[in-house]
Amino acid sequence: MRGNKLAELKASIRTGDLLFTFDTESLTSKLISFFDRGPWSHCGMCSGEGTIIEATTAGVVERPIEVYLERSNY
Repeated sequence: MRGNKLAELKASIRTGDLLFTFDTESLTSKLISFFDRGPWSHCGMCSGEGTIIEATTAGVVERPIEVYLERSNY
């Protein structure tokens, strides 16, 4: 099922689109969402070709959208 959703996302997302996320298993995501009083805890921008630019604790990175399916890399 995740593969189908990812394929749909990759087919519809365009360069410059923002991707808002929330990691239900991450305490950090839960705290950010709680204190911001919003449903999202993170945002990235599509840079084209299925990659996302995002700010992380390690700095600004560009990586494949598939990383969002691998919790240990997010």
